[in-house]
Amino acid sequence: RRYLRKPSLALAPHEAAWLASLLAAPDAQLARAKQQERIDHERVARVIEGYRPMPKSQRVLWADAAKTWEPNLERALRSRKDLELTVVGMGQ
Repeated sequence: RRYLRKPSLALAPHEAAWLASLLAAPDAQLARAKQQERIDHERVARVIEGYRPMPKSQRVLWADAAKTWEPNLERALRSRKDLELTVVGMGQ
């Protein structure tokens, strides 16, 4: 699978966390992000804080980095194919 124009294994933790944060109402969240011209950084940071295989010190660093990171929303909205988060796709 490819997300954000890269293989899923190449995603940085904050990119993967942003995609995971979209699982609940992705269309609404993307529309809100476009309207506000920013993603929900707090939500992304909470997802990162829940990464238990990652040591706490790294979770803190990545959560801090996520607070200023912005995906290319225009490209994400234009290329919905990169953001397919269907149940079928997640299992493969």
